[in-house]
Amino acid sequence: MSALEGGTETAVGLPGALAVASGQSAEVLAILNLAESGDHVVASAPLYGGTYNLLHYTMPKMGITVTFIDDPDDLDTWGAAAQPNTKAFYGETLPNPKNNWIDIPGIAEVSHANSVPTSSCTPPPSTSVATACRSAA
Repeated sequence: MSALEGGTETAVGLPGALAVASGQSAEVLAILNLAESGDHVVASAPLYGGTYNLLHYTMPKMGITVTFIDDPDDLDTWGAAAQPNTKAFYGETLPNPKNNWIDIPGIAEVSHANSVPTSSCTPPPSTSVATACRSAA
């Protein structure tokens, strides 16, 4: 396990990584490292169902409010949803069931313009990538 988690140091120059059992656990850890009770997250509405449930039902139980953006391509909506207590903009690069690509650089620019400390996007799940690759071929 230490070889896996320490491999990023040599591969990409990061000091280390944390291996977890699932994408859902990675999302929980990422969000809870950024936000706590009283904080706010802006998220793209097209999400994997488990992620949507995490943000819509579970995070509010912990005091973290979430505003969902129906059209993640509308960058002005991301900015308008930001609040003084917003800790992250969250989206998935290939969310089920739509498989649409979000504008990561655009959302990051809006994040910085609104003093949101970070933006988080999850990598595409392999099943969606395979579907996208087959569709493009």
